[in-house]
Amino acid sequence: MDKLTSFSRWKYFNVDRVEEIEEKHPKAVILIGGASSSGKSYFSKLLNDTLTEEGHHACVISTDSYNKGVSGIIVDKVNLNYFNGNLKNIEQLKHEVKDCIINTDFGEKFNNSDLKNIKENVKDLIEEKNIETFLKGLREEFNKINFDEPSVYDLSLVSEDVNQLLNGQNVKSKKYSKIISEQQESDEIIIASNYDVIIVEGIYALEDALVKNLNPKLVVKNFIESSSKSLFLRRVLRDAKTTSADNCFTINAYFNFIYPAYKKTILPKMETADFVLKNDMTFSEVRMGDVFLTKEKIKITNPNFVKQILSGANNITTQIQRDIFFGADDEKYRDENILRLRTIYNPKTQEYEPTSLVHKGAVKNRKDGKISRTINVLIKEGEFDNIASSEEDFINKMKNSGFEIANTRTKTRTRFNIAGQEFVIDDVLNDGAYLEISNVQNLTLIKKLKAAAQNTQEFLK
Repeated sequence: MDKLTSFSRWKYFNVDRVEEIEEKHPKAVILIGGASSSGKSYFSKLLNDTLTEEGHHACVISTDSYNKGVSGIIVDKVNLNYFNGNLKNIEQLKHEVKDCIINTDFGEKFNNSDLKNIKENVKDLIEEKNIETFLKGLREEFNKINFDEPSVYDLSLVSEDVNQLLNGQNVKSKKYSKIISEQQESDEIIIASNYDVIIVEGIYALEDALVKNLNPKLVVKNFIESSSKSLFLRRVLRDAKTTSADNCFTINAYFNFIYPAYKKTILPKMETADFVLKNDMTFSEVRMGDVFLTKEKIKITNPNFVKQILSGANNITTQIQRDIFFGADDEKYRDENILRLRTIYNPKTQEYEPTSLVHKGAVKNRKDGKISRTINVLIKEGEFDNIASSEEDFINKMKNSGFEIANTRTKTRTRFNIAGQEFVIDDVLNDGAYLEISNVQNLTLIKKLKAAAQNTQEFLK
């Protein structure tokens, strides 16, 4: 196994192996496995481009396209776990369940209305005495659905299609929709004679159920490796844009299923790979976000400033906040790729309560000293009860998912209003006080405040 950090070296190593295989056989297979959101699809496309430049013709098959869909996954689970695999009419049952849930929002699938419709549609396919057990199983299995285990994908069908292409036979392209979480009909045909290289990418592209059915002499095996922090951020940010699931669902799934499945069933396959490519978040990735936030932070050196300002301010609120910053493995750009849990001290319970989890991206390059960066809100205030019972519980879930606490900062945050403009003072433990200015249009007011924060002159005069 070769461990690589250079994409250029990795892609040409694959080209070299393909050309070695094709000295004895007209076609070669490249498998690209790795964790969800590690970059498999991205590198598959780039590798395809390089193969084309080198005179080859490659097609890319994603194992995601062989996802059985929610209906297929859940019916298979119910059959296995509630009926010992003895249910009849499985394919017809999947079809009827799919028809009943396909238009239901993801988080609401298998609600009472869905189950009522399913009951009516399957009454002739299941013995009456088993219908209630079947319906109960559907709901229970959906509540613990894990899209990151091998049984979600029809890997034997993947290998069957690959072998057909290797033997010069055309195959029908498979199509899966992440929006409706189901298989869709496809009219596309992969023409075997058009390609000499078949690239198969997916989290289980190196799984035994697929690999054992392929001729090892025709296969180049790759694994894309990423740090825990990169995997977490990419998965949450990607699913927010490409699926109907909300962040709480994705993060719960990551803690309970995605990361455990990665450690247990995906990561061990790295040892079987010919080439391993390390791929943490790039600088361009950490610049992406929902909104840009621009602010100034001025160190307060005037000892009388806070008292002086607040005596003439309005709408003063004060909170004690604890910010916990997470790192993982050897993640790069730690200072420009911040994952921060904010907790607020509750004097009634005398505990710090989680209020938000945010990702802060790379800081823009500016000459004026202002801090401008992207922000992605991963968990909003009021949502933590859906994920963890306390600050300690959430931190433990993060640690169990490969994270470490990189830094902790406690501060007293005071918000106040002067002349209709809002300002913030952060008194940071063991660091001092800072004036934070953002979204303020009164330049004269800002100039006076900044001068007073760093000089002994009185602002109010």
